[in-house]
Amino acid sequence: MREPYKTKQALVNELESLKQRIRELEHAESDRKQAEEVIQEGKNLSESIINSLPGIFYLFDAQGKFLRWNRNFEIVSGYSHKEILERHPSDFFTGKEKEMVQQRIRDTFVNGEANVEARFVSRNGEGAPYFFTGVRIEINGQPHLIGMGVDITEREQAENALRKSEEQYRELSDFLPISFFEVDAAGSMISFNHTALKVFRYNKEDYIEGMNALQFFAPEEWQRVGEKMGKVIEGTSTPGQEFTFLRKDGSKFIGLIYASPIIHQNKTVGIRGAIIDITERKLAEKALQESEKRFKNLYQEGPIPTFTWQKKEDDFTLVDFNRAALQITNGKVVDQLGNSALKLYKNNPQVVNDMNLCCKEQSVVRREIVSQHFAPGRILFVHYGFIPPDLIIVHTEDQTDRKQAEKKLHESEEKYRNILENIEDGYFEVDLTGNFTFFNPSLCRILGYPREEMPGMNNRVFMDAENAKKVFRAFNEVYVTGVPRRGFEWEVIRKDGARVYMEVSVSLIARQGEKPTGFRGIARDVTERKKAGAELQHTLDSLRKAVGTTIQVMVSAVETRDPYTAGHQIRSADLSRAIATEMGLSSEKIEGIRMAGSIHDIGKLSIPAEILSKPTKLSEIELSLIREHARQGYEILKNVESPWPLAEMVFQHHERMDGSGYPRNLKGNEILMEARIIAVADVVEAMASYRPYRPGLGIDAALNEIEKNRGILYDADAVDICLRMFREKGYELPQ
Repeated sequence: MREPYKTKQALVNELESLKQRIRELEHAESDRKQAEEVIQEGKNLSESIINSLPGIFYLFDAQGKFLRWNRNFEIVSGYSHKEILERHPSDFFTGKEKEMVQQRIRDTFVNGEANVEARFVSRNGEGAPYFFTGVRIEINGQPHLIGMGVDITEREQAENALRKSEEQYRELSDFLPISFFEVDAAGSMISFNHTALKVFRYNKEDYIEGMNALQFFAPEEWQRVGEKMGKVIEGTSTPGQEFTFLRKDGSKFIGLIYASPIIHQNKTVGIRGAIIDITERKLAEKALQESEKRFKNLYQEGPIPTFTWQKKEDDFTLVDFNRAALQITNGKVVDQLGNSALKLYKNNPQVVNDMNLCCKEQSVVRREIVSQHFAPGRILFVHYGFIPPDLIIVHTEDQTDRKQAEKKLHESEEKYRNILENIEDGYFEVDLTGNFTFFNPSLCRILGYPREEMPGMNNRVFMDAENAKKVFRAFNEVYVTGVPRRGFEWEVIRKDGARVYMEVSVSLIARQGEKPTGFRGIARDVTERKKAGAELQHTLDSLRKAVGTTIQVMVSAVETRDPYTAGHQIRSADLSRAIATEMGLSSEKIEGIRMAGSIHDIGKLSIPAEILSKPTKLSEIELSLIREHARQGYEILKNVESPWPLAEMVFQHHERMDGSGYPRNLKGNEILMEARIIAVADVVEAMASYRPYRPGLGIDAALNEIEKNRGILYDADAVDICLRMFREKGYELPQ
């Protein structure tokens, strides 16, 4: 059925309604497109923000599947979009760090967030330290993890550099001679250097960190330490406080402490500082004070008169003096204290000029003057010494007596020079190489050289090689020992070729405390004496021969009259000689002992033969006659010319050490050593050998006798040697 006819107006209204609908539809489409554009712009903005992040951005689900990441993630990892989708988040880490990252991912899904530091390893195997932070989020009701990673390489390098710097600082502080320390606000030790350990005498094994700082101070300082450390914390402390510190072993030392507060986040959290051991400085200060005191005492009590002047413009003022100055001036210097030098020395301007010169050059000025003021007429030697900034110390030595002594010494030198010039003996001085530096005319006469040729001449000029060696040894001995050599002889060759003998005494030329510079000596011409000595020796040799002949005649006489006595003397003489030789006596004494031993019983010539050879016991009268043989022997020999005391040896050969012998009851050192030796030999031979009145007792009995009475009747040394000769060296009496 056809619709009813519509009016024009109705059609117009429908048309307008359609147009309105079309317009609404057009607006709706525009809003949709606009919303899509906004959404797209939001997506673009979000992507731009994610890609502009300085680190790496990531989003993955609970199974570890990556959903989103930024461009840096791909750049840093080196993996493609597809490769990242195929990897788990923990695959970008290795070793223990991989396990740690896995645990942190689990922690994030459980706790909502977590952080971790680990090395993010790229595709090429290189890694860099990163700080990762993750947060759990819900997407469509499912848990996801969104996070970022920031490269902390620079921070790690900075931390390593800081750590290295701290280590270097600590190493450096360990080598510094100052003790460094840090304590917390409660006063507990935090750190310290090696020097602190050494100063406080702790070992590395000792526990110091955490110890209370008061333990390092002497107990009497604890209250003051608390007060001063409180001021350090307040920032009002004065640096360089002096304290007495306590070491581990209980000893103490004095030190300066410099401390400052440790500030962290505007809060004082402790104190750091340094301790300087000033014990030696304190001792030095004390020593300096004592030194100054000694100097003051030395100044005041010193034996040298000393004056102190103070410079004032072009003048000087007397400000001090010592006791010696008071004495040398007879007290007059007191009246001059504070007076002007220009005024005092207006007639002697050289004094003020010397003071000015001393100040200008700041050195010592020395001058000899004749005093006109404090000690008129005295010769003074003055030392001007400058003491900065404006003092002059004047030491005054009274040289009057020294000058007079020098004058007397000069006169004495002239006197002794005249003596040396006129003495008969030669005087000489030579340097260490033997060159003459001084000599007198007598030496020229002895050597036959004119005076003008002698200076500088070496003493080898007038000696042959053998004598030169002899002289060198003698002079060298004097040089080494410093002991003068007296009376040694050498042969010299005069200029005319004649040979003369000189007896020389020589000593070193050396000042006390200095090295020797040469030798001085006295030389005497002993040529004539040598000739006389040779003649005397010839005479002595003749005398010895004559004495020997005389002795031999006497021995023969005894042998003719009493063969037993003659044999006894010969054997006793041989034993005496052997003992004397073993004792180390001179050859002269040994020969004399042998001679005396050969005739020690010569006095028996005066005793009747029937008594000497009587086979029975002798009467007292007969014994007294026998004992007279020592005296009779002396009477026979006392007028015999001999180099040895033969008569006295014979006279003493029956004396005993305790005085019990005969004929004079001598004892000890009153008996000649030669007689003591003969006495031992006489007893041994007599007891060991046959006699008309008894058989021989044997050598053992004889040795027992002298051993038993060693030091009582017989000389101990002679007995010891005699026993050793028989018992150890196999000596036997001659047959």
